[in-house]
Amino acid sequence: MRQNVRILGILFVVYSLLALAYGAVGFGVLALTGFHWLHYIRPSTILDVNIFTLGLSNLLLWAFMAVIYILGIAAGVGLLNFRPWARVLALVLCFIYLFKFPLGTALGIYGLVVLFSAAAARLFSTPNPQRT
Repeated sequence: MRQNVRILGILFVVYSLLALAYGAVGFGVLALTGFHWLHYIRPSTILDVNIFTLGLSNLLLWAFMAVIYILGIAAGVGLLNFRPWARVLALVLCFIYLFKFPLGTALGIYGLVVLFSAAAARLFSTPNPQRT
């Protein structure tokens, strides 16, 4: 079971880092194209407000997802060190990742299977499983 938890920790870190990089590039491209189109739009039109709203909603969504993936990195590092709080955080994130088809769904299912097992519960309840 320790090997499965380590694999899950590595997967959490890699998935979260890749998702952060992908989101940063996507946010950057959308922000740059939005600024480009603002140059061509007449001021005080309804389209001006819609582009601002689109940019603001994109920023808020990206910030929310960045927090989720930063927590994913923390959970992965915690799982690699067998910290009890990491199991709880990883379980919460697994439920969130279920909606991120297809890779997040696979990671979420694998994480739920591993972390809900009785062996994992025993592993995280011992004081320091790395020494045993």
